[in-house]
Amino acid sequence: MVVHEGSELIGIAPFTVQRGSLGRADYRLFGVPVAERNEPLALPGQEEHVGAEVARVLANANPRASILALEAIDLHSAWPERLARHYPGRARPAVIRGFVLQTPTLQLDEHQSFDHWMASRSGNFRSQMQRMRRRLTDDGGIVRMTEAGSDLERDVNSFMRLHLGRWEKRGGSGLADTGIERMLLEAANELLPDGRFRLWLVELKGKPIGAGLFIAGGGEMAYFNGGFDEEFARYRPALIPIAAAIEDGFARGDSRLDFGGGPQPYKLRFADGRAPLAWISLRPRTARYALTRAELLKSDLHRSGLSAFHRLPEQQQKQVKRLLRR
Repeated sequence: MVVHEGSELIGIAPFTVQRGSLGRADYRLFGVPVAERNEPLALPGQEEHVGAEVARVLANANPRASILALEAIDLHSAWPERLARHYPGRARPAVIRGFVLQTPTLQLDEHQSFDHWMASRSGNFRSQMQRMRRRLTDDGGIVRMTEAGSDLERDVNSFMRLHLGRWEKRGGSGLADTGIERMLLEAANELLPDGRFRLWLVELKGKPIGAGLFIAGGGEMAYFNGGFDEEFARYRPALIPIAAAIEDGFARGDSRLDFGGGPQPYKLRFADGRAPLAWISLRPRTARYALTRAELLKSDLHRSGLSAFHRLPEQQQKQVKRLLRR
């Protein structure tokens, strides 16, 4: 959906429709589950106007929406309540708050420079970062960011190979879809000239052994994903691209690095804050509302339990896992 005021573009709300059984239609924000923090866009000061227009169009869309799924959005986003408030009808849609995922962040603009940030870290962290870069350099390795040109396709292919190879024995990756690599190439061609597509590669004597992809915009940098060759784990090829991206982000004047969903230990080594993601749905109170509610009862209970589990301290999470394995 595109919202204009006169000839001026003031908002965009990209939804896709997923058809289910018995006439169910789920409207999902475009890009999920590959992308995070997606939400309707509006010019500053036009959020309510855009929200009202988007809600009106959704309420009259064909097929009629059973669910408006706002997945992996910022926990504190105003859009779920805004759309519910403006949704036409005698009763507002039910707003169901489901799974919440902790998301590590690093606030670059709270430090004067990369060196200032490094000085704020522990001595152990600093020495580890220095050792891993020195080991790589001493053995003929480099870390570089890909540039536009003939090497672009090769570099994106290296990123995909390293990422998929890393996950091959772990049940596979959500990036295994055949269209992902083509999408990344198209994105690179569009975003590279503005410095918004930042693919960092770690190479040892010309061989790619690690990669990390970051997408930037509006002063924010988001970690898309990474991968490395386990044969060369001693060089810490998963951490080097992150350290390089952080140093580069400081040089560019970026304000924040968003590490993406999931508090994995390697992210927490660099992070200094969190900005949780949430899975929120609006369920319009149409004639199908009771049926939709019944269909989703099991998944609602599962998400509530999962959210409660992730709020537990780490030690209690381990105890629960042990009980479930019995």
